[in-house]
Amino acid sequence: MTKRQSDLIENLKTFREISLDQNAYPDILKEKKIILYAATLLENDNVRILELCLDILENFVGNESSHAFLLSTFGIYEALETLSIRMRSKNESIHQRATEITEILRNSAPPAYNTRSRLKGNKPLKRNNLFLLFIEDLNYENQVKVERALIKIKGIISFLMDMELKRCTIRICPRVTIKEVIEKLYHKCSLKAVVVTKNIREGTEVSI
Repeated sequence: MTKRQSDLIENLKTFREISLDQNAYPDILKEKKIILYAATLLENDNVRILELCLDILENFVGNESSHAFLLSTFGIYEALETLSIRMRSKNESIHQRATEITEILRNSAPPAYNTRSRLKGNKPLKRNNLFLLFIEDLNYENQVKVERALIKIKGIISFLMDMELKRCTIRICPRVTIKEVIEKLYHKCSLKAVVVTKNIREGTEVSI
């Protein structure tokens, strides 16, 4: 283990202890340092570092009041899902933990096709929305075409393709609806996409 890795591990251990104190969450979330530090290091290959990062993020996910922040802060959800995909065939434990966190966050996101923002007083809170699409005919031959089409659609902030599961996670801004994205994708690529959501009662995923 390198000195750099040792230093990262010690920092993460300290941050993990801090993340156990839910009373400190308002200040921690406002500063963002700890969460972004953990999310950024999810690109690391060291298993111990990844485990500590997930420990920290799991602590925050355990508090529902943190969900909106974790979803709206660009890069956190994307880093978790990228890790889940990357570790699918490399480390089952890391893969499962990352997948579980992303599912919890995704299921706490606004309902599909809901274009209304939550209200604070009389003013709507504008925040980006996260959706998971299933594209049945997605394959490596049309992947580039789909990516180019998504890049050109206004209102898409980011997207992440999971070719093995034929899924695409899309983050969009409030001024565009996921229905519009799906329609434009079909117009440009002739590919049908459906939103994947979770049946909370049965714990199963459904397409709508």
